Amino acid sequence: AEGRERAKSIGDADVSHMGTVGQLTIEVVKARNLALAEFCDTISASVTVAFGAGPDQSTAMRKRTVDPYWNQTFKFAVNNASDKCTISVFDSVDKERRFVGAAPFTHFRESAKGTQWLSLKSAASDDVTGEVHIRFGFKRAPPPKTQKHKDLDDDDDDDDIVLDY
Repeated sequence: AEGRERAKSIGDADVSHMGTVGQLTIEVVKARNLALAEFCDTISASVTVAFGAGPDQSTAMRKRTVDPYWNQTFKFAVNNASDKCTISVFDSVDKERRFVGAAPFTHFRESAKGTQWLSLKSAASDDVTGEVHIRFGFKRAPPPKTQKHKDLDDDDDDDDIVLDY
């Protein structure tokens, strides 16, 4: 989560005390139409999912393909409703990691579950550099349990002490 600041508020309201809002599950399914490195006819691709301030999670590398499949699932604790998710694709070329493109993912805020093709954009321009297919699910955390306090005077006997001043 380098270079990202942790979101601590929604508007002006501090929500850092709220704890976990829910759990986001993202399955990275596959990619298509990925931009290839110069003089290459295949790609050795992996996907990194960055969410909130937590650690990034990455798929395995799929070597020498044009349409890689991963079917790998990742789970993230959603601590703030404003947490951001970015899905990035990388290519390994001669033992170096080449950035292919990235896409923000915010749709989980509107839907509990679904599937979506995300358009990847390069860092230098708005050129589309491929697409990545994901499945996602968002499950809200249950509300905190309230603890009932036992009434101190719930018995029926008359042994209460009364102090007169």
